[in-house]
Formats: sequence, structure tokens, C-alpha cells
Amino acid sequence: MKSEIQNKAEKNRNQRNQKAHEKTVARSDAKRYITQLANVKDLQEVQRWLDNRMSELKD
Repeated sequence: MKSEIQNKAEKNRNQRNQKAHEKTVARSDAKRYITQLANVKDLQEVQRWLDNRMSELKD
């Protein structure tokens, strides 16, 4: 039988794994959108957003 500490550690590990999985899924969805669905206008808008975001992070 698992102790309360083991259960808590397992729960935390599962939450971290779930967050990592969600990031991976979001990344693959973005790649799929860019390669299959987006048109040039959409990609230009995304590029502008990325440029703005990168400049914000640098400041």
C-alpha cells in the first residue's frame, strides 16, 4: 500500500507529465497548422506577433 507521501509525489509527477504532454500537443498542432492549413497572410500575421513577442521578452 502506498503512503500519503508516495501518493502526493505520484500526483505531482503525473501533473508535470500532463503539462509536458499538453505543450507537445500544442507544438505539433502549431506545426500542422503552419504546414497544412495556413495561407501567406496568416503566416505574416503570426510572424509579426512573434517579432513583437520576442522584442517584449528582450526588454
